Amino acid sequence: MREELQALARDLEKCDLGLAMTKGKLRKRYAAHRAACMARINELDPVTPGSMTDEELLRELQA
Repeated sequence: MREELQALARDLEKCDLGLAMTKGKLRKRYAAHRAACMARINELDPVTPGSMTDEELLRELQA
């Protein structure tokens, strides 16, 4: 499970970069993928599901 969370954190980094560098339809695809990643992370997080902001959770996963 830890490996999946780390993979999701890497995906979130790519999505954030894509959101910063794109416009239009591609930007919407990055936003949708980011939302899906966050939903999956919240499903996998057994301790505090949904109690952290996206940024807090991303920082914890990167640590």
